[in-house]
Amino acid sequence: MLQNKGKFTEGKAIGSNLSNPVIIVGAARSGTTMMRDALSRHPDLGLVPYEMNGLWHYGISNIKHDMLDAQVHFTPENAQYIRSELARILASTGKKRLIEKTAANVMRIDFVHAVLPDAKIVHIVRDGRAVVASALIRWQAKPEAGYLMKKAGTIPLSRLPKMALEYGLNRIKGAVSGRGHTMSWGPVWPELASDMDVLPLVGVCAKQWQVSVKSAFASRIPAEQIMQIRYEDVVADPENVFNSIASFLDIDPTAPDFQQHICTQINDGSADKWREAFSSEELKIIYSVAGEVLQELGYVS
Repeated sequence: MLQNKGKFTEGKAIGSNLSNPVIIVGAARSGTTMMRDALSRHPDLGLVPYEMNGLWHYGISNIKHDMLDAQVHFTPENAQYIRSELARILASTGKKRLIEKTAANVMRIDFVHAVLPDAKIVHIVRDGRAVVASALIRWQAKPEAGYLMKKAGTIPLSRLPKMALEYGLNRIKGAVSGRGHTMSWGPVWPELASDMDVLPLVGVCAKQWQVSVKSAFASRIPAEQIMQIRYEDVVADPENVFNSIASFLDIDPTAPDFQQHICTQINDGSADKWREAFSSEELKIIYSVAGEVLQELGYVS
């Protein structure tokens, strides 16, 4: 069974009052936003309202993928800058602790831990078939004004021009290639471009999930600082699961707004929708790419 590999302890808290932040990780479309939104209702937790992939690449922007290696890419300088930016956001919330959710962090948990050695990490795992079904929609989505405006509202103004340019170039490259989808969406692994040359999009999405999950379970941070949660358990029994998460994070599970959100906003309405999403041939592709991990996690026998 996939499991975390052991301790990784490099790095010390550097230069800020940021303490015990909460980092949410998981393959894109695994329920990380659901988890972030629920925890953000707790009065002790302040929210980073947008994904911070550019911040995590500070000082190493020449690395064009998201699998940052703590032994190679970590420096005291980039750690201090990242911590200071997160501390600034925390101060603006007026809360005790910070929640941060950047999808690509699932591929670099040891790097995140080196930068934030006292962080508590919640890793949410979801059936890869459901993830692929959801990811396919995002990879193939045509630009929609409503979605783009909502997304833009989660991005700092200083980063909007660069991200808008990157988004436009991705759309253009996808159209020119004849693939009918964007050239990149979600966390990027080093072999993405070559995988896209040999795999159909459903296989690319399956590979994205597989790499994300295997990267997370390969992390070597102390076991007491990371908690694995199944998406399926969250939506089936949110109150009990969030009580366990609250205990892990050392927060009061009875906070009224927190409890109300958990009881009214989390349900299992989309848990099995993937069953209607694929042809038999597409399922064969998913199993050929990610079947071993699906089996290790108990999603297929």
